[in-house]
Amino acid sequence: MLGDEPLLKSFRERIPLGNYALPEDVAAAIAFLTSDDALFITGVNLPGTAD
Repeated sequence: MLGDEPLLKSFRERIPLGNYALPEDVAAAIAFLTSDDALFITGVNLPGTAD
């Protein structure tokens, strides 16, 4: 599957931002949620999918 470029392209086309999240993107969300900037966020579901 990872080598099937037409299949990967079709997956990317269904992602609103047009690309997969990178590890740095996920790390930034985690860093925010564990920081004082997120003090008043007491619960959140942060999906790891493009659904």
